[in-house]
Amino acid sequence: MCILSGCDDLPSPPGMGLRTAHKYAQRHKHPERLLQAIKTDWGHRLPLSNYEQAFIRAELTFRHQVVWCPERKERVHLDPIDPSYDCPDWSFLGSREHPQAELIALGHL
Repeated sequence: MCILSGCDDLPSPPGMGLRTAHKYAQRHKHPERLLQAIKTDWGHRLPLSNYEQAFIRAELTFRHQVVWCPERKERVHLDPIDPSYDCPDWSFLGSREHPQAELIALGHL
């Protein structure tokens, strides 16, 4: 719903607000079915020619962004990445390496 209504990674289709995005998300539940419905209903009004790929990338970013784990004291993916998922480059999620990550997470930097 939040991706469909517009986020930093993807603009919303013209006229697609939070209420309409919520209806689509409730009705279609899974990203694949949601994307199919959007392409059918909004295809000619989608803000990008590669909207489907950009939507999937935004969804992956929400699910697998790099965060600080206070228990492990390291940067980890919010949800582990399924190794069977075929993506040649995961760098858009952020680097797990950061020399000052703990200081930033603790608010000391």
